[in-house]
Amino acid sequence: MNCLDKDLLALQEARDLAAKAQVAAAELAKLTPEQAWHIAEQVAKAAAEKAGYYAEWAVRETGMGNAADKTAKNTIACTGLIEHYRGTCLGGLRTDPSRNLVEVGRPAGVVLALVASTSPIATLYFKTLINLMSRNAVILSPHPIAAECAADACAYLHDVAVAAGAPQNAIQIQRQLSLPATKQLMSDERVKLILATGGAPMVRAAYQSGRPALGVGAGNVPVIIDDGIDVNSVAQTILRSKNFDHGTPCNAESTLIPVQGVAEQLGKALRQHGGHLCRLKETNMLRDYAYPNGQFNPAIVGKSATWIAAQAGFKVADNTAALIVHIDTISAKQEPFCKEKLSPILGFFVAQDRPQAISIAQQLLAVAGQGHTAVVHSHDEVFATQVGIALDVNRIVVNMASIESSGISDSTGLDPTFTIGTGFGSGSSIAENVGPQHLVQWKRIAFDTKGAIQVRGDQQVPAHMSEQIKAQVKTLVQQQLGGQSA
Repeated sequence: MNCLDKDLLALQEARDLAAKAQVAAAELAKLTPEQAWHIAEQVAKAAAEKAGYYAEWAVRETGMGNAADKTAKNTIACTGLIEHYRGTCLGGLRTDPSRNLVEVGRPAGVVLALVASTSPIATLYFKTLINLMSRNAVILSPHPIAAECAADACAYLHDVAVAAGAPQNAIQIQRQLSLPATKQLMSDERVKLILATGGAPMVRAAYQSGRPALGVGAGNVPVIIDDGIDVNSVAQTILRSKNFDHGTPCNAESTLIPVQGVAEQLGKALRQHGGHLCRLKETNMLRDYAYPNGQFNPAIVGKSATWIAAQAGFKVADNTAALIVHIDTISAKQEPFCKEKLSPILGFFVAQDRPQAISIAQQLLAVAGQGHTAVVHSHDEVFATQVGIALDVNRIVVNMASIESSGISDSTGLDPTFTIGTGFGSGSSIAENVGPQHLVQWKRIAFDTKGAIQVRGDQQVPAHMSEQIKAQVKTLVQQQLGGQSA
């Protein structure tokens, strides 16, 4: 079979997937929100049972990260997600008497979900579940280097979903992978929304497809460390977060910016707790390996600090959690360590004072990471707020690990997600942590809020929404939408 045949097969598969998904979406829209939630809950339970199994498979297939941390991510992407959104209204009927509105929640229909290579199962779990919760049919588009584990997980979740009451083909995946086929799916009129997670080219392609898209931008998390902070605690927090799944999450810490008064003590604490502060020669060797000719080397993604150091040509202790390099200039061309690293490599840029720390963070974000995430460690809540206001990011974590607080955990008020919206500054249509609520749109039936409401003939009711109107509309919507209520 030649390459042309494979391309044609991939294009035909894309058309078939869209056609089957359209049928499934119509059936899903007839379910009540309660029925959809039951299906999602059963799928989440089954997903959790194989969190470790698929974590090990993903590591074997991609060579990225480690099984223990991927198991944790996979578990959060199903069990944690279900618990967070339990009781959330994700469709059906709701009323807003204060504004005299009756609202009917409608699913998008067919959703195309791109799946990143760095979290192939966690992202697949997450996007499958938020679509089931919101009564959408999903077509998953995995990264080629994680195609096998993703396809198996998709088939497993599909069978569980059907057994729980979902229609056939509610969950599908591309098996014949090609860029033209994925782009065809993106532009297919039957696809109503694209969830774009992955590399910048694919996210740009999603936005250029002509279909609505919720995309993300690159991370490059600056971390400001203020005077007077407990450096031992901060060092442990940063290293634990940075080494999680060997630095693959886009919201992992990227460059540390301690103010002058705490920089030396922080360096010692980092060294004490598993950070390797590279000497100048080691920094140059690491730069040459991680960014040959200034270009990012994808071989470092999700690899351990010891492995990366060995490939670069120097040795570090076996328990090294991160390689830390001093930075004294901010330039995408002159200093590639200013960019996102997707590995246990940390930049270290000493600021003279608080204003310069903020300025350095701003400059780093101008290189990469606008709209994403920043961290500040400070006992001064006013300063922490100033940092948040000054930086062009949409989530600022205060005195916590970024990876555990800005995306995949419930230790803050942010929604758990594996799709982090980065807002207008990075060309993203959404600035929030993406969840099932973004896959539902609400039709609004608006009654008069000023005068009287004409019901029939000469009969009128006051401007506030009457119980009779609520009951009548509820009955009508239930008849039309299969008994949905909220």
